[in-house]
Amino acid sequence: MDDARSRQVVIAGAGVAGLTAALAFSERGYLVRLFEQAPRLEAAGAGIQLSPNATRILRQLGVLDRLLPAAVRPEAVVLKEAATLRELARVPLGEAAERRWQAPYLVAHRADLQDALMARLAEQPDISLVTGARVGGIAAGPRHTTTTVEIAGKTIEADGFLLIGADGVWSAIRALGGFAAKSRFSGELAWRATISADSVAGEALAAVGAADCVTAFLHPGFHLVAYPVSNGTAFNLAAFTRGEIIAEGWSGRADPNILAGAMRGTAAALARLAEDAGPWTAWPIHTVDQAQPWTTPAGIALIGDAAHAMTPFTAQGAAM
Repeated sequence: MDDARSRQVVIAGAGVAGLTAALAFSERGYLVRLFEQAPRLEAAGAGIQLSPNATRILRQLGVLDRLLPAAVRPEAVVLKEAATLRELARVPLGEAAERRWQAPYLVAHRADLQDALMARLAEQPDISLVTGARVGGIAAGPRHTTTTVEIAGKTIEADGFLLIGADGVWSAIRALGGFAAKSRFSGELAWRATISADSVAGEALAAVGAADCVTAFLHPGFHLVAYPVSNGTAFNLAAFTRGEIIAEGWSGRADPNILAGAMRGTAAALARLAEDAGPWTAWPIHTVDQAQPWTTPAGIALIGDAAHAMTPFTAQGAAM
């Protein structure tokens, strides 16, 4: 293998996992070719929680300082009973948690994290990013992998000693690379909305104690997680219910009556959110069997949701 190919990594997918991997390989002296199928980068999802195991890596990659001005350091994770708003448990965060773990616990809008990653990426001359690029085939040789990429009606080949599939839960690389694992609908729907902190819904949410914390409202039919984002100017809401499978993707539509019905019996301030915080965007939660291999001897590796998509119930989706 010539020297260029022996030092080149090809990454499919420029989401959080792909951008982070590109920076990590570049920091270690590798050339990186990063391909994203979408014609432009858009932040799928809304709010994300970044626990210290994630922010520590962002600091090492030179990203954390770019994110901090837009992020929020919550004072605690609070569990509340949705019907009565009674506090059930509290995990202190803030400065005490940062001293304990030597890295902050943050909540942020996904777009702000993506912007911070992209700002750092722009400083790395060894990373090239191409959007509107769809991977159409993979040919694994004895010492390198050739990836066929379709861009604006033309086909190019990208060689490297390693191909990384960072293209999400519905990964094309997982299918093209011969991996046995497939995504499976979990039976859960996730509903998201972002509301302004000074809106009627935002003020109502702050009134029930969700202004400076990550608050999980628990109920037999659903649970709702709320926290501030964008330097406290907005709230991210993520609710989870049982439901039937809908179209794959992060911006689907489902009957809002499913969410409204699941919230019956909750405190009036929460029940009104089903209407006041809308419109809600729904997506089906898919998982990938974590027991299946994530790598092949041919030099293909899966990362992020492509490798091990999981239900988002431990706030580790962004970190993973």
